[in-house]
This record gives sequence, C-alpha cells and structure tokens, in this order.
Amino acid sequence: MENCILFGRVASLRFETPPSEASGDTPAVESQIISLTNEQATFECNVQLDNTNNSNKATISIYNLPANIKNLLKKNTKVTITAGYEGENCSGTVFFGVIEKYKDSRNNEDIKTEITCTTANDEMKENKIKLSFPKNSKASSIISTVIKKTDLKNGEIKLGKDTVYERGKTLNGNVKKIFSTMARTTQSRFFISNRTVYFYPIGEVKKEEIQLITGSILTVEETDEGWKINTVLDHRIEEGVWVIIGYQNESLRQDIKGKFEVVKVNHRINAKQGDHKTEIEILTKIKEEEKAQEIKINGQKKRKTKKK
Repeated sequence: MENCILFGRVASLRFETPPSEASGDTPAVESQIISLTNEQATFECNVQLDNTNNSNKATISIYNLPANIKNLLKKNTKVTITAGYEGENCSGTVFFGVIEKYKDSRNNEDIKTEITCTTANDEMKENKIKLSFPKNSKASSIISTVIKKTDLKNGEIKLGKDTVYERGKTLNGNVKKIFSTMARTTQSRFFISNRTVYFYPIGEVKKEEIQLITGSILTVEETDEGWKINTVLDHRIEEGVWVIIGYQNESLRQDIKGKFEVVKVNHRINAKQGDHKTEIEILTKIKEEEKAQEIKINGQKKRKTKKK
C-alpha cells in the first residue's frame, strides 16, 4: 500500500446472472454480465467478514439504478466487489458471493436499491447433501467429495486429525451442519471465504502475513479481547490473515506490537464520498474460559482453576 494514490479511490461491481433452462414455451436464457464502476454509478458497500463458520455478508446500496439492470438482479446472481486505490496492486477483490435479496427505498429525490449478499448462503443452508461412504473412509476424502457436490471451491483442506471412519459414514443435512460436524471430529475449524472452503487445525496460521503500515492506521480502540483498528481501505485484508503491527501512541497509552490473526473485517466502500476504510479486530487477550483449560503438570492432567 506504500505506492498507492490514496486520493485516487476506485471501486467496481460485477454481477453475473444465473442461466436458466428452456421450459415449455419459455426459451433458455444465458448468463449475463453487468459491470458498474464508481464513475458510472453512485454506490456504497459494507462488507463483513469473520473467521467463524457463518457465511460472510455484504450490503450494496446503489442509487438510481436503471430498471433494465435492476430487473436482471435476481436471487443467486453472482456478485464481485472490487475496491482500492489507483496504482499497481492497490485494488482487488474484497467480496465474492451471491445475491440473497434486495429492496428499494426512496431517499429524497433518489431511489436507493439495497442488495444483500452472502458468500455461500445457498450452499450452506439450502442445498441438502445425502451421501454414504464405505468403511475406512477418511475425513479429508469425505470433505473433498462434499465440496464437489456443491458450487463451492476447494481451498486448503488441512485437518488437525484426518479421522478414519471404520464403520463408514452417512451424511444427511446442509453443508454447514456437515462441515461443522466434520470440523469437531477432526480437531479443526472451517470457514468459507469467497466461496472457497478452508479447513485448518485449531490454532494454526491461515493465509499470508501482511505488514500494516503505521501511517495507514486511522484510529485504534481497545476491546475486551484485543483491539479494533481502523485503517485506509486495504483490499488484501480478509478474515484469517495475520497482520504485523508496530503501532504506538504514547498520549493515549496505546501500544500494539507483534503479529496477530484478524478475526473480523469490515470494508466500508464509498469512492465518491471518501468513506473508504477497513476496520479489523485482533485478539490479544486470553479469555477467562481459556484460563481454566486443562494443562499438563508432571505428566498428569489437572484443571487450572480461576482465583476467587
């Protein structure tokens, strides 16, 4: 981000409508691509990402969207949001998902179309999976097979324990339920980012490390579990990346130094009005329940109790 032109804000939207098959007298309809830049339309976006197994979300507000375009934006239309600044490698995709719903409202003389999107809500909740696997099937193989049955992509599948189901395995439910169960039995966690499935051993680093330049930090707020940091919009930051921070504000007694995993991200995108920011949350404090976890002492497990 050092060589980016921060006053040259850019943003764009790309919609890809789902194709439909011919039915009776109705002919088949091919997929259509609709692209809008911040120079062609007035819009703002709010992208919310986290490293839980819930589907990430984005809200897009477009003002005075032409009716011929609006009529094409149906449920499950694919959505790509790109944002950043002018300059090489200064902008990129911050969200890829599908439309879940939209509504219109009037704002003075303008008509605002608010579009709600998710990364994989259709796959996570609506698509039911019914599969049976033979004896001695491995969890990694089962997960890969389930992904192939969906419209999701296979990211890195790295399990804490590649459980072997000696009696076989039967699956019956939606993707979220299945993957949540598989994560528990393999000592892993999973999440879906940009419609790509990731499984990682609990506590292991995911994705790359990003140096957070001190000059890009706008505000810092302490939370119960760590810090909430506002920066200029940084398209590279997503849930699960690790940021390297060396920030100090003596007057406010704020000192953040080290490498931290990003657990929540909020990209606020408005190229015309200037609200082009990224808010991240990092954890730096041990939760009380983690203080009471089991620890080994002299080769025996004991429960560490909290002081009263």
